[in-house]
Amino acid sequence: MPLCADFDKGLGGEGYRVICYDHRGIGASTRGSGNISMSTLAADAASLLDALGVGRFHVLGWSLGSCVAQEVAIAYPELMTSLVLASTWHRADGYQRALYTSFRHLWATGASGNRLDGADRRVVLPGAA
Repeated sequence: MPLCADFDKGLGGEGYRVICYDHRGIGASTRGSGNISMSTLAADAASLLDALGVGRFHVLGWSLGSCVAQEVAIAYPELMTSLVLASTWHRADGYQRALYTSFRHLWATGASGNRLDGADRRVVLPGAA
């Protein structure tokens, strides 16, 4: 994750811990089982941070990660200190609906070896170990 290394380099020196991950079925993450939705991706993020022992956190969500970050903010507001959204949208246009329909198909069928190339979400934690 080259972009993650840039975030870590920039923010790590400022006392932040940067956690980057691939959403299920994207990059190095396996698809797992069950349906995939923004809600399940948000639950995955919350579960990951809980497993890492993270309390409250700052979030930078980019692209698909920005949509997941919005869902995290709605579902887990008590965990989030701040939220930055980059390359996001509040409502999908025709192109995005088509794109996520194809993602839904790939996630549901396990096509492409259960992997999709795409964006991941950035979680930034102040001074966390």
